[in-house]
Amino acid sequence: MGYLSIGQRIAIVRRSRGMSQAQVAHPLGKSVQWLSNIERGVRSPDRYSVLVPIADVMGVTVADLTGDRPPAPVASEVEHESARPVRLALAGHGFGMADAPNGAETSPLADVGALGGRVRAAWALVHEARYGDLGRLVPDLIGDCERTARTDGAEGGAGFRLLAELYQAVAAMMAKLGETDAAWVAADRSMFAAARAEDTVLAAAGAFRLGHAFLSAGKPDQAARAVDGPAAAVERAERAGSADATALWGALRLVAAVAAARRGERPAAVAAIESAEAAAARLGPDYEDRRFGTEFGARNVALHAVAVAVELGDAPEALRRARTLDVAGLSPERRARLLVDVARAHAQRRRGGAAVAALEDAERLAPEMVRCHRLARETLRELLRRERGRAKPGRLGLARRLHVV
Repeated sequence: MGYLSIGQRIAIVRRSRGMSQAQVAHPLGKSVQWLSNIERGVRSPDRYSVLVPIADVMGVTVADLTGDRPPAPVASEVEHESARPVRLALAGHGFGMADAPNGAETSPLADVGALGGRVRAAWALVHEARYGDLGRLVPDLIGDCERTARTDGAEGGAGFRLLAELYQAVAAMMAKLGETDAAWVAADRSMFAAARAEDTVLAAAGAFRLGHAFLSAGKPDQAARAVDGPAAAVERAERAGSADATALWGALRLVAAVAAARRGERPAAVAAIESAEAAAARLGPDYEDRRFGTEFGARNVALHAVAVAVELGDAPEALRRARTLDVAGLSPERRARLLVDVARAHAQRRRGGAAVAALEDAERLAPEMVRCHRLARETLRELLRRERGRAKPGRLGLARRLHVV
């Protein structure tokens, strides 16, 4: 469809399915004028809580309405350089394979301690959003962790734990790059490896990554389902006094909060945020989860509260919360993600300059993430559409770097 706003895409998809504006608006309890305003750009449909019901009525996906399934030439422009090698590494290993491919089973096994250091290094790169470096590290690391986990011996459990942790890092990376199917595969493999290690809490951390993969794919229902069952299992571990379990339970509640907000379910979203806040309070104000890479703690909960407010369309509340946030100590990835939400909130209030400034700040912190982030690109695309031919040169530079134009 080329360079079109979401509203224009909604109109084109609606007509292609032979539906009138009334046939789309009335089942949602909305007026024809409401839908007309969206299609003409008078009202911005920049929240999942608006897009998901429209997509459901028309029998399409949110991606069909946002343009996140562009023709191959456009897709290749926004694909990160690390996506393909990591995909190939995932394809070259799997739980159905008895041995590593290409005779690699004859390679010497890596020392478990050294392997753990390499996995921790991968997680550090995830938090710094250095995906190019990850793409060079991960393929060989997957092979080494797979072979180590599959050897018999006393360290088999430790090997599977490392494999689960690595696949969770890969899932986090691929979800941020918009490679949602690969993120899904990696998250699923992490849960399998954790189960082999008989580590229930680690398996639940894989479910957390699976939930994020579904959120990135625009599937909030599946995200909520992915984290509900594991949350109950982790709650039992928490009652036994595990701080790791408390942090992971809180992180799972944050996924549930975002999923509920994207469905427009305000009470459920607020309740999930409040339960996560209570978990963070039990851990103390300075606690941040490092074992599972969730960064769960009081500041990360506050960051998610901003995201939930944006998803619910409450831009003033999102900006109020963002102004009071102390982000010191949070990773570049987390701080950049907050700025993307701040940009979305400013865009909802039609403050184009402030929105672009927030996106530029986010890009300086985590350029590789922001340039591949769907919400960042869609926010900028909508701002340019509003300005039509009056876009300032600086904004066009950002638009080119984000592959919006």
